[in-house]
Amino acid sequence: MRVELVNKFLDDRGGDTTAVHLLRGWLQERGHEVFLFGTWPPTPPGASGTAGMTAAADRPHAGAASGAGEFPDADLFPAPLPPNGAPLSRAAALYRISAGAALARAVERRRPDVLHFHNIHYHLSGAIVAAARQHGVPVVWTLHDVNLFCPNISGCRDGRPCMECHVSRFHRCVAFNCRGDLAASVAAAAEAYLFRALGLWRDIARFIAPSRFTRLLLETHGVGPERVALVEPALDLARFAAPPEGGGGFLYLGRLSPEKGVEVLIEAVGRLPRTRLQVAGDGPLRPALERLAEERAPGRVKFLGRLSREEAARALACCEALVLPSVCLEVAPLALLEAAAAARAVVASRVGGVPEWVDDGETGLLVPCAEVEPLAEALAALADSPQRARRLGEQARERARRRYDPAVHCDTLEGVYRRAAAR
Repeated sequence: MRVELVNKFLDDRGGDTTAVHLLRGWLQERGHEVFLFGTWPPTPPGASGTAGMTAAADRPHAGAASGAGEFPDADLFPAPLPPNGAPLSRAAALYRISAGAALARAVERRRPDVLHFHNIHYHLSGAIVAAARQHGVPVVWTLHDVNLFCPNISGCRDGRPCMECHVSRFHRCVAFNCRGDLAASVAAAAEAYLFRALGLWRDIARFIAPSRFTRLLLETHGVGPERVALVEPALDLARFAAPPEGGGGFLYLGRLSPEKGVEVLIEAVGRLPRTRLQVAGDGPLRPALERLAEERAPGRVKFLGRLSREEAARALACCEALVLPSVCLEVAPLALLEAAAAARAVVASRVGGVPEWVDDGETGLLVPCAEVEPLAEALAALADSPQRARRLGEQARERARRRYDPAVHCDTLEGVYRRAAAR
């Protein structure tokens, strides 16, 4: 088949982009012709390619032999909803005509059998759904987060999980000013309402839910079970095949933003005088988190910055356990799968789809969301018993070997593609 993978970003910046590039490789190995469509960050003057940002000369372009497809620069679809952006810019972000036109050109040239959407909100918008409809190309859409149901993207408000906008009560985003800027909250709610008003939900042949939690959200919003396919994510376990090393304390791996609950984790570490933590990732909260770490746990929290996939794998191999203290509605966090592949136990918030990936007491420990004391107790339990942490990690890897097989993942996806194309 000819498959076009669509994601708003194509540089290596998060779990969704990692999933897109892994899937592309797996599908190509199975003989499919695979294209990519999305945005690529502008290259700074003099840059020759760095982690997460590739020089223009190194990027595959439309018609390239690699079959990679479109890489429009991000400045063609600028980041929407800037805190102080002009009203006209905010309005344009709700429905990016330029993105729809770019996808239409790509579809006309490559004639894919199916379009596989991933994260599209704001940067690509519902305009690309309309473009697919106009060209008669079936769309399947993997939901990597709860953005379709929550204008604030994360399903988080004031440091706690929030479902106020369910079902289709997107005005709550404005009432609570969930984006932290009233104009941005209005624009986010308007984008969600516009998507519904234009009937773009009906143009999705199949929604792909990575977790039962996501499938339930879709059904709650009126999407019939015949249009929802449960397709759990997959990983190449060979990337994590090195013998476990351990000894590096606890590890957080992810974005440093309010919905991730890292401040709760640092507070918990502060209560455990001998516990060390490594924080891998970057984001808007990093300066504040560094100050908090110096106050609560001086000398015991190390910030590693943003890591490449290979560096993240090495960090996992060196830690005692991964910690996921999220205070948002996580769907299927890639970090949990990677920890299991690396034979590492997990301490995670019991929120969203997380309990589907962590068996409490078997492959890790689940704790109440946004509560410091239970998190500190769970960390202490593993720190005081390295043997238990290793046992949980080994059981997690055995489960991963059975559950995250790319061949099974692609078999299921191919069935979804065939049914969508025959619709």
